[in-house]
Amino acid sequence: MKTFTRRSFLASSAALIAGASVPSRAQAPVPLTGIDWGGPLIEATRKISAADKNVDITWELHSGGAGTVLPKIKAAWPNPKYDIVACWNPVYVTMINEEWLEPLSPDELPNLRDVPREYLFTDKSGAIINVPRSLAGMFWGYRTDKAPVKVERIEQLFDSKLKGQICWPGPSINSNLQLLSLALSAGGNEQNMEPGWDLLKKLAKSGNIGRIAATETDFINSISTAETTVAFWNMSPWKKVSTNFPIKVLTRVPDEKGMKAFMYQDGWVVLKSSKQKKAAKDYLNFFISPENNETFNQMLGQGTTNRKSKPSGFAENIAFKGDELAKYAYFPNFTVLAAQLNDTVKRFETEIVPLL
Repeated sequence: MKTFTRRSFLASSAALIAGASVPSRAQAPVPLTGIDWGGPLIEATRKISAADKNVDITWELHSGGAGTVLPKIKAAWPNPKYDIVACWNPVYVTMINEEWLEPLSPDELPNLRDVPREYLFTDKSGAIINVPRSLAGMFWGYRTDKAPVKVERIEQLFDSKLKGQICWPGPSINSNLQLLSLALSAGGNEQNMEPGWDLLKKLAKSGNIGRIAATETDFINSISTAETTVAFWNMSPWKKVSTNFPIKVLTRVPDEKGMKAFMYQDGWVVLKSSKQKKAAKDYLNFFISPENNETFNQMLGQGTTNRKSKPSGFAENIAFKGDELAKYAYFPNFTVLAAQLNDTVKRFETEIVPLL
């Protein structure tokens, strides 16, 4: 049996103290690669992400609509560069069909328990595949201090006073809801977009389209500089413009089929190909905590998705009450619209661009 002397005890104690005084090396953050929209969206995402020291995210931006990431992933599959992708309803549908998405569960992401089931998309086996972060809408609006016409009807878009004043989204932006708005006003719908194409040709010939915007930044710059004064876009860029200029968003226009609040939600997905699935899921759980979901959407003026979060002021533009929802909101069939995307881009380039 080994005996301990006073000298050996002091020596061993000193070694323990010395060892305890050396700080443990902090675990290095896990590298992730993500893609999000530009403008105010990536600004808000970066601010939220800065508080998560467990990940180090390299960001890319969608080059146009979120649908533009689909051919990039398809071409690189099974080794695309992205771990997480910010997208929305129609892109969810395509990714589900391609079977690219990692299943998610409230056991792995506890904050999903506070997200209404209605906001969740599922794959063919019934597994959750998205982490909703915002409720939002797309709609027409204008600068009240600069627009030469107070727009309240689709037919007013053709007024000669609006020469060069309309900022029109590119064909890959917004799942082409801007064309749907024209189609609805002329008696069409998602399955019959021809009335919308006819009106868009008329609008292009009129000379009233002054800018084709390919990104949120294009839209913000065009409206902010008053290059154009009327546009169809989504909530966060409109919120950005509203901080500096007076605007009116047309989300409560009575008796106008084409001027609705086209409702959707955006969020995150994790690709099955990710080598850092756990870190990605932990990050997304962090992102939709009640506090972060509230802060994120306050910056953007969009609706929260976590039941425990409070909505922001600008979100009142789509906070429909009672019979307002049926009167002013429109819930697009994104499955049909997503199937039309490639054809829409081709038709825009061949039938519309030559008329501008």
